[in-house]
Amino acid sequence: MFFFVDILVSFRTTYINERTGAEVKDVKMIGRYYLRGQFTIDMLATLPFDTIGEILFSSDNATFKFFGALKLVRVLRLSKIITYLRSTEEFKAFLKLNKLIFFLIIYLHCFGCMWWWIIRTE
Repeated sequence: MFFFVDILVSFRTTYINERTGAEVKDVKMIGRYYLRGQFTIDMLATLPFDTIGEILFSSDNATFKFFGALKLVRVLRLSKIITYLRSTEEFKAFLKLNKLIFFLIIYLHCFGCMWWWIIRTE
């Protein structure tokens, strides 16, 4: 539900025009910019493909669980958000460090899951 609300808010969030450096406040231009950019990723992350797959195919197969990982793609937007954040450089560096730690934890988790899956299938 929160991801869906975020999509609605993103249609109303201004952006910085990369050519002129001006803030774009026109609703139609914001909508077009969002549809050409992050909308597809946000929509894929919002739809519960794992639940839909389990309902349609009546399966408890772990294959559909991997679709839940699509929600992590939204974290990639943090770099852009941090760049345009109106804050001190020290705070931006702190946020970037936290993002790095988050990705490191996700990487180690995925690597551990892979090893668990390899050991389990033998």
